Amino acid sequence: MAGSTEILESLFSDLKRISGQHTKSGFTRLILALPAFVGSLDEQIIRDAMTTVTNKDIKEWAKENITRSIQSERNKVTSWLKSISENTDKFSCQIEKAA
Repeated sequence: MAGSTEILESLFSDLKRISGQHTKSGFTRLILALPAFVGSLDEQIIRDAMTTVTNKDIKEWAKENITRSIQSERNKVTSWLKSISENTDKFSCQIEKAA
């Protein structure tokens, strides 16, 4: 049906299914797999894709086009807070020993 979002919703549903838990934290590089769900693929198309696009290309594209998810930001802050806490504990122990 023209103008319907059902096709897009179906594509994203397929993407969520193959990416599993990672969909909870936003888009990942698997977004690049969406074209594989539409149209037809043959051995030559896959071979051409595998020989012309490198992992480095994908990483660079993702860095430029996929923003950090809320979950990855949360993990970054949690890790940072944990390191501060560990360093504070070490510093406190050093102060107690010096006293």
